[in-house]
Amino acid sequence: MSFKSSDVIFEMFKTLKNIGFSLLNSENHEETIQNVFKEVGIRHSFNGIYICKNLKDKETGKMCLYYEYEWVSSPEFSIIKDENKRRVFYENFPRWYEFLEKGNPFFGTAKDFGAQNRLYLEVFKIKTLICVPILFKGDFWGAVVFHDCVNERVFDEMDDCFISHFSTLMASFIIRLEITESLAFNERRLYKALEGSGEGVWDFDFLSNKIYFSEKGRQMIGIYGKSAFKDDYIPLENMLQLHAEEDVDVVNRFFEALAKTDESVVSEDFRINTETGVRSFSVRGATLERDLAGNPVRAVGTFADVTERIVMENRLKEAIVATENANRAKSSFLAAMSHEIRTPLNGMIGFLRLLVEHVPDGTGQEYLRIINNSTGTLLNIINSILDISKVESGSMALDPTDCNLSDELEAIARLFSASAYEKRVNLHVFIDSKIPSVIQCDQQRIRQIISNLLNNALKFTPVEGFVYLSADVENKNNGVVTIRFSVRDTGVGISEEYQKNIFQPFTQADNSVSRKYGGSGLGLTIAYKFVELMGGELKIDSKLGKGAEFYFYLSFPIVEDSVELSSIENYKLALLQYQKNEFASDKNLQAIGCKIVSFDSFEDVMCHDLSGYYGIIFSVFYTNQHILNDIQTVKNKYPSLPILLLTYPVDVSIFD
Repeated sequence: MSFKSSDVIFEMFKTLKNIGFSLLNSENHEETIQNVFKEVGIRHSFNGIYICKNLKDKETGKMCLYYEYEWVSSPEFSIIKDENKRRVFYENFPRWYEFLEKGNPFFGTAKDFGAQNRLYLEVFKIKTLICVPILFKGDFWGAVVFHDCVNERVFDEMDDCFISHFSTLMASFIIRLEITESLAFNERRLYKALEGSGEGVWDFDFLSNKIYFSEKGRQMIGIYGKSAFKDDYIPLENMLQLHAEEDVDVVNRFFEALAKTDESVVSEDFRINTETGVRSFSVRGATLERDLAGNPVRAVGTFADVTERIVMENRLKEAIVATENANRAKSSFLAAMSHEIRTPLNGMIGFLRLLVEHVPDGTGQEYLRIINNSTGTLLNIINSILDISKVESGSMALDPTDCNLSDELEAIARLFSASAYEKRVNLHVFIDSKIPSVIQCDQQRIRQIISNLLNNALKFTPVEGFVYLSADVENKNNGVVTIRFSVRDTGVGISEEYQKNIFQPFTQADNSVSRKYGGSGLGLTIAYKFVELMGGELKIDSKLGKGAEFYFYLSFPIVEDSVELSSIENYKLALLQYQKNEFASDKNLQAIGCKIVSFDSFEDVMCHDLSGYYGIIFSVFYTNQHILNDIQTVKNKYPSLPILLLTYPVDVSIFD
């Protein structure tokens, strides 16, 4: 290589270095582009250098190469001053687009191109054309274009090298400029959107320990236009002077937590002393940036003035506390007055009963009976209200004692069997044989819970319907037994809408329920409160018209465990239910291993051979002569077969 060519290469790279330096330090981009193009154009004898962009024309919707930036040695060579000439449509120059879209440059003199292309070049007085594509992320973005309008030129390798490197520099600069402007535009749009929403923007620099606030943010915290805070980035220690003294540590902890967290969002509330008084602000979120070593360098987020919201929240809290205090005072008063209220009522009821014994039969007796029933109902309502008040005031205490739960549940069921019989409702009871013989529980509260649930089920179950009370052992562990209590019915059911409030005092499914079925709407509330007091939760599973199930789980200490019943798993029993129901009568027998064979009708029983059975069970709501005839028929056919009749109380004389 000669010294001359070495000097040329040196000058070329020196020129490229100066161009790169100018582009990197550019403050006025258009002026920099003009200066660089002018220097290259004069040095290499071009009459025009252009940056063209690949885009869709807004007017025609067609793709074209659009002349964006221009330098010309003389105004006569200008292209961008004529809007129509700025667009080169690819449909007219398909070969140009094929080259550029694939990343290939093309060049030549006017006579090297086809007739149509040559005509275009002659219009612009172009003798020599060079077009170098600009690619961004593999896609065709645009091109750097060189025109010589005086000479038909042939370029050597040195010219090709310079043009290639220069085009690469310009492509990098233009793409960077495009991205920067796009980011700036999006940032301005974001800031306007945030400020339009009433939120301010903050930007914290961990390296300098300084913070930036948007214009809206400065207005919100009262530093807009103040000379002490005129710099874009304000030292954090200066900002801390504005914070309420007790919140300074909160702010410091916030940035410490933000620096340590792996998450993008950290929230915090703080207060600032402004000219209008102390204002409360809430940081809505923060996005953290770290360097390659993982150290925090920047955090950006938004904040909002929540003073009015906090004032309203504090007022609401005060109102809630005041209401709760008033309710507790009311409940405490009623709980304290329980004896005083009950005593005169009990006295009235006692003397009414004495009067009934001394007043002759007739109208007077009927009046006294009505008064006696009314006072009894009133006493039950008052007792319910006082029980709820005691629970709400915290004066209701549990009194756990040793209890045989199975006996207690059977006793409760017997109390309701008469009313079930009177209403012609089937009442079924299942008590798990695995329930311990003795547990510790508050018998009175258990009795009230089950009684209220049974009373509610019987009230809403129609004639020939079914009510089922069950108690099943869920588990035994470390001397504690957990039991699932359930009361199910085939009554009217409860819609999902009313289930949400069914346990609220004085609440029933709707107003028509109170008119049709009566009641105060306190039974379920008391049951719910007592179950809650005992550490459980009363729940409901119901569909309108499909009945309802109320159930809950309670755990009790075991005092004496149950004795395992002898297995009779080889016993096979026949079961005939005259009224079909989903609460199978055979569950108690199945629990101890009996094999139950159910029959749909008496005719099916008679068609079946019962000689291998240990007995037959007749389950019927009311016993009549027809049932007795069926029993007698079976007895005649199987004289030694035991027969068990499950029915409600009947006049035993019908068996004579």
